[in-house]
Amino acid sequence: MPFLAQIHDIKAAIRFLRAETRTYGYDAERIAISGGSSGGHLAAFVGVTNGHAVLEGEVGAHLDQSSSVQAIVDYYGSTNLASILRQSKPHGLSVRQPALDLLLGGQPEAVPKLPSVGTHVDATDPC
Repeated sequence: MPFLAQIHDIKAAIRFLRAETRTYGYDAERIAISGGSSGGHLAAFVGVTNGHAVLEGEVGAHLDQSSSVQAIVDYYGSTNLASILRQSKPHGLSVRQPALDLLLGGQPEAVPKLPSVGTHVDATDPC
């Protein structure tokens, strides 16, 4: 699924930041992730899947580091891909249908396990 490659890349970048904290001098114990629209969806998805081994991937040289984040800022990103098309008006559909094809490799009804943020939310997630 094309979508998982994006998550694997983001989680690899977070692991890189953790591994290089001494080199660049920041606090790697307090990492926030943010994005707008599709980037907001990715930020929220990465944030609510802290510790989900199946979504970690094997990208990057720092697989021994955590990819968990401590804060999520989602600017108008979708949290439920199953309902996004039903909530769209004609212009939204013209933009979202091709975008979902690229992201998921098909439309939501054809993808057995959608990468929707809401299906992963639990009490351990950052705010």
